[in-house]
Amino acid sequence: MSEQPDESQKTEEPSPKKLADARKKGDVPVSKEVAVLGSMVASILLIAFAGPPLVRQISSASRPFVTSVHDIRVQDNTYDVTAALGDLFFKIFAAMSPLFLAFAGAALLAAFGQNALVFATDRIKPKAERLNPMKGLKRIFSQDSLVELGKNLAKVAVVTGVVALFTVNELENFTAMATYDLNEIPRRMQGMVIKLLSAVLIVMVLIAAIDVIWKNMEYKKKQRMTKQEVKDEFKQTEGDPQVKQRMSEIRRNKARQDSMNQVPNATVLVMNPTHYAVALRYVPEESDAPICIAKGRNLIALKMRDKAREHNVPVVENPPLARALHAGIEEGQPIPPQFFKAVAEVINYVYSTGKRSLTL
Repeated sequence: MSEQPDESQKTEEPSPKKLADARKKGDVPVSKEVAVLGSMVASILLIAFAGPPLVRQISSASRPFVTSVHDIRVQDNTYDVTAALGDLFFKIFAAMSPLFLAFAGAALLAAFGQNALVFATDRIKPKAERLNPMKGLKRIFSQDSLVELGKNLAKVAVVTGVVALFTVNELENFTAMATYDLNEIPRRMQGMVIKLLSAVLIVMVLIAAIDVIWKNMEYKKKQRMTKQEVKDEFKQTEGDPQVKQRMSEIRRNKARQDSMNQVPNATVLVMNPTHYAVALRYVPEESDAPICIAKGRNLIALKMRDKAREHNVPVVENPPLARALHAGIEEGQPIPPQFFKAVAEVINYVYSTGKRSLTL
């Protein structure tokens, strides 16, 4: 098995291919704090808009079980509580189901926002190393695990401090609840819970922002490449037929676009009506002979014709001359001497008649 390169040798930034390959394996930067943040936002919204109704539903479901406990039948010296508990749990679950759905939706949105929704078969393939206890211990006591432990302890300490500070500030309101009407308590509790969660939310926004930055920095650092890896990848991609085909297509598209852009600068466009087009530019101050500034075949020729008409460039249909020019001259070159007479006649005719479209 080949040795893993030393981390100090990984001095090059990861290539797009390296990042794409890592993503296919399910290796993407994900911050768990963003999911926690999303769940908190969902909690605040639910409590704000559905808090009291939710409490009333749970209270209504629990009341018969509490107030009618004496009606529970006794069978064989045991309490027949199965039906009562089943009904209670079902009603509580039904009341809490919007909360669970909101948490799941928030977690999915958080993952989607981080581009973390990746189906990677490598993650679910059985691997012997996962069953190796020594490998497991190394993961538990690895640097990443210790950093995560430190971050979690710091997060718990900060959140606990916020909750403690909130409790001290709201102590009078807590004690005053003993004097409130029973119907007033849920509304008061709703306001206090929203205030507490909002305070924690502010802290979690900062924690999540720091964690996202940290995770992305660590991910980029982990994906860095050695100079040899960069060279090997370049050789691999350059030899890949698909990559070569794609690069050729890009070059062809660029050449076509360049041809289109040059047509407005032409003095005349010589065409074989549908198959060949050659754009010639002749300005005596610039050159001694007309220059071929663009040429094309088939669909490109038709697009060049449309472009010429759009910019009032004369279009001359001369099939023999168009075919000969297309075959005998490259873009950016002056026309060869054997075409001087034929091209001169075309240009003189265009200048003398002022027509924008004609057939010779």
